[in-house]
Amino acid sequence: MEAIKFVYFDLGNVLLNFSHQRMIDQVSVVAGVSTDVVQRHMFDNDLENRYETGEVNSAQFHAEFCGLIEKKCDFEDFLVACGDIFWLNEPTIPVLSQLAQLNLGMGILSNTCEAHWDFALRRFPALRQLFPVRVTSFEARSMKPDSNIYKSQSSRPEYRPTRSSSPMTSWKTSKPHKLRGWMRRYSPLQINCCMT
Repeated sequence: MEAIKFVYFDLGNVLLNFSHQRMIDQVSVVAGVSTDVVQRHMFDNDLENRYETGEVNSAQFHAEFCGLIEKKCDFEDFLVACGDIFWLNEPTIPVLSQLAQLNLGMGILSNTCEAHWDFALRRFPALRQLFPVRVTSFEARSMKPDSNIYKSQSSRPEYRPTRSSSPMTSWKTSKPHKLRGWMRRYSPLQINCCMT
């Protein structure tokens, strides 16, 4: 039987629930413009995607948005409005607990921007403890499903490939049948498993 070595979790709507509408509403208040204006200038063009792929950093994202709406807003308030969009996805807790008991390697691989990521790590510090391998699109400068984000993670120092490993493996467990059962039980979760 193949051994599962490592499990990658997505951040948004897997580990943490999130709402882009909350972001739009909060930025609308901070910027003093309508939600339609925020939607048009942040999401209906490529600004948010460019931010998630690291093409622009937080300061550039803020400056470009302010230029588009032809208004200034406080940088720190803007980042909080953009980042404070997450709440815990509680059904993942037993899954994570059971995987941790197996000593299975766990990581995060997520399309996310700097504001979202920084806020999530501050609000949910356990993310740092549970997931020693963390790959974000803004740092990798590539978004799923583009293959470059997967290549990026395989070159990280935490990655320990073996002779038969795929680009997404690190640790080994002797109990993959238990993990497969939990995965079937929690099938709505978008869990990527790496096997050899």
